Amino acid sequence: MDSSEDPLCTSCGKNPSRHHLAIVKNGSRDSQNLCDDCFEAEAPQEYKDELAAIRAASCGYCGAQAALKASTIDTIIGRPADRFACYSCFQEHHRFLLERLHGMEAGLTDAKASDQIQVLQRLSEETEAHMRDWVRQRDN
Repeated sequence: MDSSEDPLCTSCGKNPSRHHLAIVKNGSRDSQNLCDDCFEAEAPQEYKDELAAIRAASCGYCGAQAALKASTIDTIIGRPADRFACYSCFQEHHRFLLERLHGMEAGLTDAKASDQIQVLQRLSEETEAHMRDWVRQRDN
């Protein structure tokens, strides 16, 4: 999307927004689209730190410049979960997970918690293997 299509900053109303913030506080969700100047002036420091970390990171799958930090199902199974990814790898990772989860919905919701964790562990391993193969095929 080029800057002419970006929504305007919700704070100053002048510049194209470059940062979407979704803040949940006391059960209430607030959403803002900020330009670079307003982001620098208004965003919480933790958001600025996260953006700096993303800009300094590379994709955990293909090594390209990271575009985001995503939590994976590993959060649920107790493994370190934050992973930096480029948009391309994130989209494929997300597509693969949704496809696999859709096929196991009923069985997963009816299973005991310990069985659910085992299924999610296997799914995490399958997803990692898929991503390694997908990047290798894409890059060849």
